[in-house]
Amino acid sequence: MDPAVMILATNVITVLAPFVAKSAEEFASKAGEAAYEKAKAILSTLKQKWSKDEGATGVLALFENKPESYQGVLKDILGAKLSQDEDLKERLTHIIQDIGPTIEVLIKMDDAENVKGAKFGDVKRGHITHTEEIKKGKDIRGPEFGSVG
Repeated sequence: MDPAVMILATNVITVLAPFVAKSAEEFASKAGEAAYEKAKAILSTLKQKWSKDEGATGVLALFENKPESYQGVLKDILGAKLSQDEDLKERLTHIIQDIGPTIEVLIKMDDAENVKGAKFGDVKRGHITHTEEIKKGKDIRGPEFGSVG
């Protein structure tokens, strides 16, 4: 799967899991009204785009009731759908980017020991993407970023 699709699917699940796990009021009070509206928009977009796919809507419904149990399955389905549906990919990318500062880190490893990922300072706004692919390595340190935005 394309790393950008994997990152987007992960971001969508990261936003949706606490949204469906908490009451609307509790989520809005902790994440803010803007994040609540964005999470609601993501869920609405998925329901609308998948309305004719019983399997996907079934997993989405299960995820809404037990996000911790079904987030892996939903992420797999979402990744496959994003790879096939450019409109869905664009819509969700736009919603995620509107949430606020985002950091996406993807580390793909075959054989590595003692790996420390990227380190970020104060991120005020913007979008940071960092991808590392490691076939074989030892004592690996990711980059360090200071203030951003």
